[in-house]
Amino acid sequence: MTLVADTVEPATVGMDADRLSLAGDLMQRQHDEGRSPMLAAVVARHGQVVFARTLGDHRPGGPPLTLDSVFPLASNGKPMTAATLLALVERGQVGLTEPAVDYLPELATGDNREVLVHHLLTHTSGWDEEDIQASLDALVAAGDLSQLPGGRDLLTNLFLECGRSVPRRRGAGEAMVYTNYNYSLISEIIRRVTGGTLDAAMRELIFDPTGMTSSAVIVGDDLLPQVVQRPDGVPHAAGHARKTEGQVDGVAQRVREASIEVDFLLRIGADIEIHLRQTAEIARAE
Repeated sequence: MTLVADTVEPATVGMDADRLSLAGDLMQRQHDEGRSPMLAAVVARHGQVVFARTLGDHRPGGPPLTLDSVFPLASNGKPMTAATLLALVERGQVGLTEPAVDYLPELATGDNREVLVHHLLTHTSGWDEEDIQASLDALVAAGDLSQLPGGRDLLTNLFLECGRSVPRRRGAGEAMVYTNYNYSLISEIIRRVTGGTLDAAMRELIFDPTGMTSSAVIVGDDLLPQVVQRPDGVPHAAGHARKTEGQVDGVAQRVREASIEVDFLLRIGADIEIHLRQTAEIARAE
């Protein structure tokens, strides 16, 4: 088990060391019982790390997992995507109350114009994950992709075609239904508005200003050896690291940078909630 050197005593930030030790005990049991081949945890308060542990190996057979090991965050990267979009909103490059089809005209069919950008952020667009996946599976199974427009990569074409051809189950704003597709569309909006990659936008607007210099969407050659390799048969096993962007974008991050991300999100979370509530009220008034 690895302990980070720059932790502070929990009592100095109002936390209980005995209760924190229970987290370490739980991690140890999970590992010893074979439930998790590798585990990492960082706890911080007021920007001060009070608990940091790693268990297991960086890859099958070693070396040991460390705080510099890089994990794919999967959907935990969505807050970073949201924060990147909102930074563009503050710059006046994206409007939360603008129709999403203004940025993605390929989706301008049926009543899709009622889907505003903030509906994508809050999973209230009306698209359903099952419908999108079924449409994607059907497109791939058909094998004829010649009808897809040129000028974009295949994954982008496939995902945009899914949204164009699949009716939404409900009206925009009617219900919150978690759907990866919403954030795939946000990622594409960010790319088009900035003219670059999601990785570049997130690095400029989020990672570099906050000191998360080893976090990335595109895993480069310098970072690739530090990405964990899980044993076969568990989620994100060998081969999961990307050197290009996919449509279901996620962030890869060092363990030691996790506390920076959480601290950042806690600091801006209240402002984001207020912003989105005000945006929704404006949209209803219009």
